[in-house]
Amino acid sequence: MNQVPVFLHRLGLDGQADERAVRRAYARELKQIDQEQQAIEFQALRESYEAALAWCRTARPRPANDAGSPALADQQGQQRGPSEEATQEPAPPVAAPVLNFAPPKAAVHYRQHEGVNAPPAEPVLPEWIAQAQAQWPNVVSRFEALAGSRQSDHLPSWTSLLRDILAQEAWLDLRARPWLELRIAHLLAQGWRSGHEYLFVAAVEVFEWETDIARLATMGPVGNYLGQAIGQYRHFLQMKPAQVSHGRVAIARLRQPAMPDRREAAELLPVLQPLISRYPEWMHVVTGMAHFERWRQQGMQMPPTTGAGKSKAGTSSGGWGFGGVRAFFLIVFLLGTVGRMIGGSSAPTPVPSRESLYQPAASTFPSVNPASNQYAQGERVTRLIWPHIVYTPPNNLVGNPGVSYRLRLSPMGGVDSLERLIPSGLPPFDEAVRKAIMAVHGYPADVPREMVLTFHPLP
Repeated sequence: MNQVPVFLHRLGLDGQADERAVRRAYARELKQIDQEQQAIEFQALRESYEAALAWCRTARPRPANDAGSPALADQQGQQRGPSEEATQEPAPPVAAPVLNFAPPKAAVHYRQHEGVNAPPAEPVLPEWIAQAQAQWPNVVSRFEALAGSRQSDHLPSWTSLLRDILAQEAWLDLRARPWLELRIAHLLAQGWRSGHEYLFVAAVEVFEWETDIARLATMGPVGNYLGQAIGQYRHFLQMKPAQVSHGRVAIARLRQPAMPDRREAAELLPVLQPLISRYPEWMHVVTGMAHFERWRQQGMQMPPTTGAGKSKAGTSSGGWGFGGVRAFFLIVFLLGTVGRMIGGSSAPTPVPSRESLYQPAASTFPSVNPASNQYAQGERVTRLIWPHIVYTPPNNLVGNPGVSYRLRLSPMGGVDSLERLIPSGLPPFDEAVRKAIMAVHGYPADVPREMVLTFHPLP
């Protein structure tokens, strides 16, 4: 029984195959392989193809002096006469040549299910991946150069740098651009480095991560992580201007590794701790969270309140102490009681409470109409949802129909229930709005827990 070589078995052929059959089998098998995702399998198939071609050309010699050859038999019959043909003894059979079915050294395959225990072949990367990997260190070096220059805090410079990199010839390939985008996303998700606070904003603008949700979804976990960071960043920008200003100062200070003193810590911690609790992913991308952990390990804590410090100091120095304060208030209470008894119906002088000392006058509060406030909160929530709506209105759209949803939020800011009240007559638009409402990562805590939101396909 003839043994079938490994490379022919890989192509689904037997020992009778010729070059034409080999080429057809290779084309058939090549359609079953993704050359980019299955580089090792493609390399093994290519080696089998080349080995099979070499075998077809060299492994089956046809000797010229073979007695069984029809041409040679006719020639010998013409040279011999009839008597010689009768007395001529039949020639002994010529032993068939021993064929070497061993594959060439280049055709080493890793096919365990075929019983071949050979080491795996070295993967051969496509040319565009090799070029992209060779250019990536240059991209990182340009980021570092801009971060160390005087233009490091100039956001347009980062945006211009990113667009200039994408315009280079190495990234014009349609497969190389998503590769570069993914590498930049991984670079940002690994944690803050100098200049990443501006690279993050520039990448969101250039790659359109905020408006094109599908781009982040194709990146897997790192895309989900950056999507949460983008949502947290937008939520931070919607805070009051004073809070945003104080937050930016504290975040900028956290990028400096130097340990703050006691006075600076008393100013930083009340601002940083709420930001870290609410926006963990965004803070990890744009500031030095490793510095904050090191500060905590070195003993930086919230400073004690002023009242507690005074009470402790007074007790240790022999002053009033807690008992003395109680005695003082008791004497004041007794004197007030005696005064009311003596004065009869005279009205006592009101003593302001501790809460009233910190409560501003009623005239300082602006009068807010509840209906207008609710409308403003609804507009605020609508602005959070609109960037997630992926829909293109048809050219023949008549009017501007709207869809209304009743949104109920949980205490933690998630979507508790969503009910469509009025359809727009455009099912794709209604579905796009529903997905956008569910895509918001945490609604603000100060918005109403139940709202009716209306969206129109045209602004």
